[in-house]
Amino acid sequence: LESSDRFGTKIEEAILAVPEAKSTIRRTGRAELDEHAEGVHFSEIDVDFKEGGRPKDVVLNEIRENIEKLGKVYVGLGQPI
Repeated sequence: LESSDRFGTKIEEAILAVPEAKSTIRRTGRAELDEHAEGVHFSEIDVDFKEGGRPKDVVLNEIRENIEKLGKVYVGLGQPI
């Protein structure tokens, strides 16, 4: 968990380096009885964006590139339905 937290902080910093990113919230792992249970090796990060800015696809590409520079990591970008 400690290692996952350190790496999660680096990822949040990479996201917040994008000018349109306003803030982040991270959840690490999911409960064993959760429908989508995951260990502490898995984190979900919600990002709040500032109004305006560059087109969405440009911003998301920059976020993906910033995160992938940190090492071997699976990046899945999505949004709430």
